[in-house]
Amino acid sequence: MAMIPSLVDKDELFLANSLVSVTSMIAAVLGCWSGRRDCGEVGVESGFIIDASTFFPFFAADLFYARQRRQCVYTERYPGTGQGSD
Repeated sequence: MAMIPSLVDKDELFLANSLVSVTSMIAAVLGCWSGRRDCGEVGVESGFIIDASTFFPFFAADLFYARQRRQCVYTERYPGTGQGSD
């Protein structure tokens, strides 16, 4: 949440915060539902393994997106410093 102001323009900040809040609530509801379903079908230990295996791909995707966005913002603020400039 603290990164949002640095990722979006000031006039889009309210919308971005709202989208993050709604997405978080949807993820919480779906996470609780799928966790209950998984633990009920495969057991608690296997449920933890499934949960842990889903963490890394999403974490890696978030890092990749944040890095790409930071590079775009940096090259907009400091033209001539991005990739491909000599």
